[in-house]
Amino acid sequence: MEPIGNTWELPELVRGLYVETMDCLNNSRLQLAAAGFRAIIEAICRDAKVPGKNLESMINNLAKSHIITAKDRDHLHAIRFMGNDSIHSLKKYREEEVVIVAHIVNAVLTSLYLIAKKVEYLDIKPISKYTEFIDILNESIARRTVGEVDILRNFIRHDRRIISEDIPGFENELKADITSGTYTKLSLCATPITGHSQQYKIESI
Repeated sequence: MEPIGNTWELPELVRGLYVETMDCLNNSRLQLAAAGFRAIIEAICRDAKVPGKNLESMINNLAKSHIITAKDRDHLHAIRFMGNDSIHSLKKYREEEVVIVAHIVNAVLTSLYLIAKKVEYLDIKPISKYTEFIDILNESIARRTVGEVDILRNFIRHDRRIISEDIPGFENELKADITSGTYTKLSLCATPITGHSQQYKIESI
C-alpha cells in the first residue's frame, strides 16, 4: 500500500512510527503493523498534548477538544482495539482489515497535519485563537475614537472570519483580561441590563 506523501511534515515521533508501520504492512508483518497503527494514534494524542490516564481517555479528549470529530474518535478506538488484540491476545487480523486501518490512519494524518499546514497559508481560514481575535479587535479599535462606547459585535462585525458561536468564548476571555488589567484598550461599562449586551469604552488606540 502506498504511504501518504510529504511525511516530513508530520511530527518527528509520528513520522518515525508511521514509516516503520507502513513498512511492516507492506512486508506482510500484519501483527506488528496493527500494533504500530495503535502506537501512531498514541503519538498523535501525545503530540496534541491532550490529557488522559490511558489511550482510551486521550482519544476521547481529542474529540472533546475538537481536534477530531466524533466519527474520527470511533475510528481511532477501533484501531486501538485492533492494536490491543494484536499485542495482548496475539490475535491475527486479515490483511484487508489492516489495510482498512491504514486508510483510516492516512486520512487522520492528512487532515491533522498535511492539510492543516496548507490552510495556514490561507487568509480565509476562520479565527480560532484568542490571540488572533485580539489582533482583529485592535485593528477595529485603531479606526475609531477614544471615548467611544459600543458592544463587542460592532467592533468586529466587518471580519467574516470570526465564527458567531465562538464570540461568547472570546468575549469571556476579553472581560477577564480587562478586569485583570491585562488588556487596557477597552474598559467595561456599567453592568448591562439583563438581555442587553455588554458595552465597552475605548480607552486607547
